[in-house]
Amino acid sequence: MKYVWLLLSVVLLVAVGCQKENKEAATKQAPAKAALDITADMLAVSVDPNCGMDMRKAAIKDTTVYHGKLYGFCSAGCKKAFLKNPEAKLAKLNTQ
Repeated sequence: MKYVWLLLSVVLLVAVGCQKENKEAATKQAPAKAALDITADMLAVSVDPNCGMDMRKAAIKDTTVYHGKLYGFCSAGCKKAFLKNPEAKLAKLNTQ
């Protein structure tokens, strides 16, 4: 009977220790994603070449270099759409 109580005490201490570790891990926050240190005047064009959003007024969320020129995007989705057919997107941008 003495060993049963000893075993239960050890199990209880381990369980409490695990709960404390889980609680500490849950309260830690992931580091914030660094903002891009790029301004619209650094870009080849001042608008998102996919959606046309003015990058002087919006946050630049993503960039790509195409034919040696830097293009900024309002989202990763706009960058992905641009990269599917960049020539068409740039041609459309030049006709506006």
